[in-house]
Amino acid sequence: MKRRTTRRPARASRRKKKGGRLWIILIMVLVIGLGMFLAAHKREHPDSTWAEVVEEVVPETVRETMKEKLPEPVKEKIREVKKEERRELEEKKAEEKKAAEKKSREKSPATGNEPAPTPAPKKETPPEKPSSHEGEGTLAGLPAGQFSGRLAIVIDDCGYQLEPVRVLAGLPLHMSFAVIPFKPNSSAALSIILNSGHTAMLHLPMEPISGGSSESRSVRVGMTKAQIQSFTQEAIDSLPGISGVNNHQGSNATAHGPTIRAALETMKANSLFFVDSRTNAGSVAEENARSMGIPTGHNTLFLDNSSDVEDIQERIVQAVKLADRYGSIIVICHARPNTAEAWRRSCQAVLDSGITMVPVTSLLN
Repeated sequence: MKRRTTRRPARASRRKKKGGRLWIILIMVLVIGLGMFLAAHKREHPDSTWAEVVEEVVPETVRETMKEKLPEPVKEKIREVKKEERRELEEKKAEEKKAAEKKSREKSPATGNEPAPTPAPKKETPPEKPSSHEGEGTLAGLPAGQFSGRLAIVIDDCGYQLEPVRVLAGLPLHMSFAVIPFKPNSSAALSIILNSGHTAMLHLPMEPISGGSSESRSVRVGMTKAQIQSFTQEAIDSLPGISGVNNHQGSNATAHGPTIRAALETMKANSLFFVDSRTNAGSVAEENARSMGIPTGHNTLFLDNSSDVEDIQERIVQAVKLADRYGSIIVICHARPNTAEAWRRSCQAVLDSGITMVPVTSLLN
């Protein structure tokens, strides 16, 4: 009897262990099979996330049962995987959209299918600080008849080279020319400008922040009021027929109230307007001129910080778009050979764009 009672529990225990192992093996087989099935489905639908694959393949009731029985750390891991998959999918879609837009832009100029831009309301104020980094017929990004607004161009540094002045003054565009005083070609440049019917200005040398002005004489912060006004009057008298003044360099002088006010008083006494070239975002020149009743305005964009002709053309396009956006702006470039060539190539496209070129005097207040 004792032998029988001791053997039966041993056999039962072995059967239970054997049965448990079978269940484990069966579950492993099912899990592996399900994983292979899901992986195959994922390969057929590469844009689907793992969560979407599981939702398509596994019945909802089974999914809910599985979720309930999973430990919390596993659930958290699943949530993290889903979040990562969603992020990757969104990035992929964003890259595809960006590539499609780039391809569309590349094709548009050649095919003429570029959509017409919708001008923004002309209620915005042009930026105070001018941007310093930025062919014949049509220009890329400048479709004919799509723009409105007024654009005033000031050509600085007239008096160094005469040929760029001749080329620019001969274009069928309203431009204003600022002549640097006391140069061998200053008077000759002034004659070209006035004889072509353009607005002539004094390009008054002023002290930059670096202190190292390119001119031997200029309006400087350390000068007395009498010295500033004497130099300013001498520069004005050297160029008879000018209508206004803008600053050459002057990032230091235009930011110093007493210095710029002394120069402005002389300009007002000569009935001249003043355009702030905005070589310094901290300039107080325009606000002082306005408070003194002097017609004034400011530069929004330098067109030719780069000497490359195509770069200058791109800045001309930018100027047209800014004039369309803000209603009217003043921009500055220089009497240099490549700048003249860029305007020669761009002239007709600017005229056809719908923008109105005006003398700088039209945009002062």
